[in-house]
Amino acid sequence: MDNIDNIKKNNTKFIIFEIIVIMLGIIGVTFAVSYVMDSINVNVDTAQLAVDYTGSLTLPTANLMPITDDSVDTNNENVMRINFTVKGSSSNPDIPIIYDVILSDLQIDSELKSEYLKWELEKNGVVISSGSFSPWFDSMKDGKLWLTEIQQDLPNNSSTPDSYEFRIWISESCPGDISTCTEDMDQSNMLNKSISGKIETVLYTKGKEALIREVGMNASEYIESLLVKNPETMNNDDPDGNVRYMGADPNNYVSFNNELWRIIGVFDVKSSENGQLEKRLKIIRNERIGTMSWDNKPLGTGSSTSEYGSNDWTDSALMEVLNNGAYWNRTSGTCPSGQNGATKSCDFSATGLTEEAKSLIGDAVWNLGGTASFTSASNGLASHFYGYERGTKVYSGRPTYWVGKIGLMYPSDYGYATSGGTTTNRASCLAKELFRWSSSSYSDCKNNDYLYNSSLYQWTLTPISSYSYRVFDVGTTGLVNINGASSSRNSASPVLYLKSTVEITGGDGTSGNPFTLG
Repeated sequence: MDNIDNIKKNNTKFIIFEIIVIMLGIIGVTFAVSYVMDSINVNVDTAQLAVDYTGSLTLPTANLMPITDDSVDTNNENVMRINFTVKGSSSNPDIPIIYDVILSDLQIDSELKSEYLKWELEKNGVVISSGSFSPWFDSMKDGKLWLTEIQQDLPNNSSTPDSYEFRIWISESCPGDISTCTEDMDQSNMLNKSISGKIETVLYTKGKEALIREVGMNASEYIESLLVKNPETMNNDDPDGNVRYMGADPNNYVSFNNELWRIIGVFDVKSSENGQLEKRLKIIRNERIGTMSWDNKPLGTGSSTSEYGSNDWTDSALMEVLNNGAYWNRTSGTCPSGQNGATKSCDFSATGLTEEAKSLIGDAVWNLGGTASFTSASNGLASHFYGYERGTKVYSGRPTYWVGKIGLMYPSDYGYATSGGTTTNRASCLAKELFRWSSSSYSDCKNNDYLYNSSLYQWTLTPISSYSYRVFDVGTTGLVNINGASSSRNSASPVLYLKSTVEITGGDGTSGNPFTLG
């Protein structure tokens, strides 16, 4: 019986969803068309073009579950349908009129911007177009999505109207043998999400034009596309070629959580241990949320073997504040401060994460590797730390990774964020151990690094592997050094990876006009 239960648990597919469609209506749009004549003495009145339609105005709320694409025609329970007919108004002039069908006023939760939420448009019994709501299929501009591939001839008022059915369904991510399903095929993130919009017709009198669907760029693709244009403030010279921002104040501001955050760069990230790598935007809060201990659990609590806490992020006190506590819940509470479990009051009721912000954050695999040696050019460069962070050196068998939402910056993030200056250029900075960046000879390195803060010590995520309770931080003089996890002098700056479906919807990255997300 135990074996059977295990098989059931391992092979469970998450397939029950509730998608709430607020409204899908049909609206006829009237356009004024001006006849331009090559004569200065002739006045011509404009004509009004209109469409007559019949059909449902709303779709009912329904409980859907994923289905195979070949069952859409026969499955009435798990396909949302809207039926309507279109023909010209009796008031239209006797001229050829063409039209498009579009989905307007489109509001869709980020979890539904997926290749698995599909649509198709059938005209007079034949499917004329189909697609998905993934930004990789098509771009949604100003809340509109064109459904027709080419303009259709509008029947005149005395003709048989065009008959349409527009369908939306969730496509099964694992249509084969259930034993082949993996974590990547789990669709439970689509549970209880919503989409709304209106079916709209757009009329023309010009010649027909085929639609060229522009594949929408997600945020990561958009930021990567800026690299060529911004060599002075962007780079991709770390060991994996990740695109990053650099310099004292690059245009990497982004509006998130109704605050200014900054884009560290674009990274290949997994959402689970066995997940697939996907490029995602990594951002950090521009202002620190306060000073507090990295961890200060008393001796014998969790992974702590002393009253100074531990350097295991998976059960650290700061991790709890950011991912489960007052910051995550946008409330007031307590934060770790000092040795042996001491706390202080902290209030994030105005600065914690909003529900909208949370919806844009994805789980990520955070590397927790460390090192014991870091003070020379042979072991302390930004490139060395990049390798340590992804390595397996940790204290006494501690975890080498953590899956979660909110973390901290890495020492390598700080190192690769420098552009260098006129005295010490970027190449020289990257060839100097981060432990020595406090030297006056290397002031260009820290002073041209937007992650440097001359007033605050900053925690990083990386432990030192030779101690049970020490982690790396960035000091006010610019060096990367180690500090006890229970220290309450250091500040915390939340760092996160946006979901891969998030798009840049506006802005230019300046502090006055930051990138916006959607």
